[in-house]
Amino acid sequence: MDLTPSSLITVNDLHCTNTTSCLYKSVIIGKLLYAVSAWWGFASAADRKRLQALLQRGIRSGLCSPETPNLTELAESIDDALFQRIMHNPYHVIHHLLPAQRELAYNIRQRHHDRQLSIISGQLRNRNMMMMSTVTDRAFPVAAARTWNSLLQHVTSAPSMSVFRGRLKAFLFRRSFP
Repeated sequence: MDLTPSSLITVNDLHCTNTTSCLYKSVIIGKLLYAVSAWWGFASAADRKRLQALLQRGIRSGLCSPETPNLTELAESIDDALFQRIMHNPYHVIHHLLPAQRELAYNIRQRHHDRQLSIISGQLRNRNMMMMSTVTDRAFPVAAARTWNSLLQHVTSAPSMSVFRGRLKAFLFRRSFP
């Protein structure tokens, strides 16, 4: 376990009642939530359910208090804290990617931020469209899944590899030269 000053602050902020609970929160929950802002959006519902089951198992066995929030609430609170740190630190690496601040004198609906939401053709701009391409976007599992999902059902349901190659070539040719 890394005992840097920031990790000591994290352990002190856990408000543990006993040593076992403190260890469970700092090790198991800490490992579950490591870089959660990066991978939470890519986790499937089944993966999230398995992770929540692990957390519930700790609660049932008495290693963790029953008042511990579920994994979704923990992930959202970490994501919100990261957003607040980015928003309030002008020297943060991705602070310049935030939209401009709103300068309206009225407020139709209460928001947790004072940023202007960009609208393209009547729809809110996707958060990923506003950010530059990252390593995560170009990673093989993400790029391969995106490419596979863009293929037609006719192409992906080929009975053999040779039939798949033929259908893929025809699909790509038709898409490139309409």
